[in-house]
Parts: sequence; C-alpha cells; structure tokens
Amino acid sequence: MKAIKLAGLVGMLLASGAMASNVAFTLMSPQDGAILNPLDPISWSTKVDVTGGDSQGLAAYVADLEMVGPGATTLNLATFSLAYDVRVGSGPVEVTEVAALGGAGMYGVTSQGNNATPNKLVGFGAGYGPWSDPWNPTTKKGKQAWGVGLASRKSVMLLNHDGTDDYLLNEGTFLAPTEIGLYTVTLTPGRPNVLKAGLDFNAVQAGEFVAQADQYTGDSFTFTVIPEPVTMLLIASGAGLLLRRRRA
Repeated sequence: MKAIKLAGLVGMLLASGAMASNVAFTLMSPQDGAILNPLDPISWSTKVDVTGGDSQGLAAYVADLEMVGPGATTLNLATFSLAYDVRVGSGPVEVTEVAALGGAGMYGVTSQGNNATPNKLVGFGAGYGPWSDPWNPTTKKGKQAWGVGLASRKSVMLLNHDGTDDYLLNEGTFLAPTEIGLYTVTLTPGRPNVLKAGLDFNAVQAGEFVAQADQYTGDSFTFTVIPEPVTMLLIASGAGLLLRRRRA
C-alpha cells in the first residue's frame, strides 16, 4: 500500500512547543497486488491512527474512494466496522449504539457515501455530534467515548485489546472490472477533525470541542485483471490455429 501525503508539516505555524496532530488513514485489501479474473470480488477496509500531542483522538472524518484503470465498475457503499467498548475493571462495558453508527458514539454524522459515478465512492464518513452524553465509568452510562485512533487508548476502546488490533472505520466489497489491465484504488480523506487537547471528555462539553488535524494522509492499493483461464485457452488455441493456417 502506498501512503499519500495530503498535508505537510506546519510546525512553523503552530504555537511554540506544540506537537502537531497527525491522522493517518490506511486502505487495506487482501487483493492488494493480486492478479484477478473479471468479476472477482474485491474487499477493502480502512483504519485510522492518530498521533501527536494536540488531540484526544479522531472527532470526524470524510473520505472518497476512487478506482483508476482501463475499465469501470460501481464501488459499493461503505459500511461501518467500528465495534468499541469502554472497560471498567477487568470486563468490557459496551458504549451503546457504536458499531451501527460508525464509531464510539459518532452518532452526529454518518454517511455511506454516494456511488452514482462509476469508479467512485464519494463522501463516506462519520463524526461526533454535540458532546452531550459522555461515557461515565461510575454510572456505566453514556454514548460517547474519546480516543479513537490513539494507541494509548486501545486497551480501553477496542473489544480485542491485546494492543495489536486496529481502529477500523469502514469496509466493503466490489467486483473487479471486466476489462483487463492494472487498477489503482485510492482513499482520499478530507481534512479530518480531532478532539481538542486539554478538555475533559469524560464530561459534557458545551462549547467548541474539535480542531482540524495538522497533517493527514490517505492510502492506495493496486490489482491486475487478466482474462479468465478459459478465455486465455481460447485465445491461445485461436493463435495456434491461425499460425497453422499461415504455414499451410
């Protein structure tokens, strides 16, 4: 997979001593680099990592998916794959309504995207609404939890919390085009929002609680479509027959 840098370092524009927040989106597929037949299924998923000291995790994101190559196909609408919990003591307590809505309480904005244009899925993403129902570890209630994308919060946020799991965002499948050739699928995020540093997200936030990420990156993968084996045999047979005719 090839990372795509969408915004450079802006350290000179930051306050002295501040550490830039970076949001890195990764596009994954088991078909990355594969040789496929026409109409083979291709699955994809996205994950996010948030680093830097000036955020408390992802707050909102939107992204486009585009396939470039000799043929066309319809990219599926994105589905949300986040399934987080918040842990109390040794056991998990689920944050309500997370997986179906796109994240750890990202119920303010959700979009599966628009796939009306061939080879494109435009505008899928999710984000928090007003920070009005934070998770309370004492009452074990609340729909919102902070820290999406932060390595330091994996043991709190992820259902399987051995430290190797990823913050998965979206997933889907589509069919390989029928035209042979090399294809590149690219994930292009818009500038994401992060939760501001220094605020107490275990409490209600009545004012502005998000900031734009300083840096953000997308990703891509490739695959190649070739004729099906039967088609290749027919082509080879036809070439041999033509050669024999010319020799005759």
